[in-house]
Amino acid sequence: MATDNRSPATPAAAQVFTGLDVDDAREVWESALCAQVDPEVFFPERGQPAAAAKAVCGACPVTALCLATFGSLISHGVVGGMSAEERSLARRAERRDAARPAA
Repeated sequence: MATDNRSPATPAAAQVFTGLDVDDAREVWESALCAQVDPEVFFPERGQPAAAAKAVCGACPVTALCLATFGSLISHGVVGGMSAEERSLARRAERRDAARPAA
């Protein structure tokens, strides 16, 4: 049987392929309130409010770690209390700020 060499076989390989810190991902999942609700809450249809998902994130003890761990890996939905558009705007602002010369 042939093996798929593109699939990460170990946590270290997963980090190389995705940039995902497996220990952080495990900590998020073990503590995250989103694991206790319907995942559809975090992926509202375009134009629909994300208030329910943001309320769950707002009460979650690992919101910041969730955002740092998964925010750049998930292209839609609410992650770490932010919509895809909000995450995109935050990344642009970070790049803009990083490009500014230090005063």
